[in-house]
Amino acid sequence: LALLLIVVGCTRGAPQAPARYSLVDGDGDTVRLPAPATRVISLVPSATDLTVAMGLQGRLVGRTRYDKAPVLAPIQSVGGTIDPDLERVFSLRPDLVLAWEGTKGTSQRQSISAHGIPVYAVALRDSAALFKTVRDLGTMLDGDSAAATLATSLRSQLDSVRASVAGLSHPTVLFAIWGDPPMTIGPHTFIAELIRIAG
Repeated sequence: LALLLIVVGCTRGAPQAPARYSLVDGDGDTVRLPAPATRVISLVPSATDLTVAMGLQGRLVGRTRYDKAPVLAPIQSVGGTIDPDLERVFSLRPDLVLAWEGTKGTSQRQSISAHGIPVYAVALRDSAALFKTVRDLGTMLDGDSAAATLATSLRSQLDSVRASVAGLSHPTVLFAIWGDPPMTIGPHTFIAELIRIAG
């Protein structure tokens, strides 16, 4: 009983990660980091692009085979986006992995989490999710200022496009994302928002 009380007391008194590094990801899970991430593996190419756009690529130690930007060439590929080479992932000793929203139940995600590596599920389904992801990346990678600058730039570009087509006629648009079977986008997606903004 005395040992149990000691263990409980120690647990209650254990330091928690600072609130600044406690974020809710795209899957609704709380991701806690004890400090800004310095060894990041991104399994989401668009999140990789956002990281580069913020000038924080120096914190990336792993990317996917689909990341083709020249600035990423020195960064090791860990394979696919939903089927990475886990041995390679673990050998890079990441302190944060960026994964796709909705892949929480996959064996890869469970294995990464089981190794004690924080996983942040990236949500980019619409502009609100995009700007939240930019802000969260800035927080987790200690680049709040860079994230704010990028968000301001993106909003400015969207406003500029919106203004440039004001008053023009609006064509009917079909955006095909797959051919067989034919697939298009839903109305509450980032692509649909961009099409509406573009008139």
